[in-house]
Amino acid sequence: MTSTQIILLIVAILVLEALIWIPMLIWLRRRSARLAESIKESIAQSGERSVMEPQSALYRGGTGRFSFIKSNAVIALTDRRIIFQGVLGKMVEIPLADVAEVSENKWFLRSYRGGRMHLILKMRDGSVVGFIVDDHDAWMNALQSFLPRS
Repeated sequence: MTSTQIILLIVAILVLEALIWIPMLIWLRRRSARLAESIKESIAQSGERSVMEPQSALYRGGTGRFSFIKSNAVIALTDRRIIFQGVLGKMVEIPLADVAEVSENKWFLRSYRGGRMHLILKMRDGSVVGFIVDDHDAWMNALQSFLPRS
């Protein structure tokens, strides 16, 4: 192969990658926006007070009743529950009364994500679930404000 052929091959591969990934990323953003709007409507209809508006997050898996499959998700917090829905999954609601403890760690279920902190919820039944959210400190403070003081 000549150097020109190698360059053309590399350009063709990059164009093919762009043709695959750009539409997928556009779809992902649109789907996340629709999910956020759907969750916002669900909260409004329930009469609950929204504490953290629906926003994109990474679902980092869980144990027990929670799926161990990681995914992109939309998450929200009300004064009564945590709502999250994977972009390709079903909606999951966690009553705040079920949350026993909130913690944070760079590692969760033997997984590390670029040094970002995991928001880890331990349930009263012993199961755990983890998320990565953009405004980690605000989520930690909001969730801890709903837990009983020890």
